[in-house]
Amino acid sequence: MSVRTALRQNPVFLVAFILVGLWLIATVVDVLSSMGSFAYANWVGQSGTAGVIGVAVLGVVGLYLLLLFANLGQPDPVPDRFPPEE
Repeated sequence: MSVRTALRQNPVFLVAFILVGLWLIATVVDVLSSMGSFAYANWVGQSGTAGVIGVAVLGVVGLYLLLLFANLGQPDPVPDRFPPEE
């Protein structure tokens, strides 16, 4: 199914899929801009280590989203003929 076919068959799902991807990018930018230093001296708030872990988790979610998006471009599976031809 191509992205065009997905948009024609289920536009709500595709729009939600794209919005989740944009939200994920915005969240990564927010985490990167708000994380502090890696020293734990008198730091209150999000530390550098927590920011790196958060970006790593968001990266895994982003890769999963990318894999789902890549599957939209795959052709539909066709069942094998029965009885099998030799």
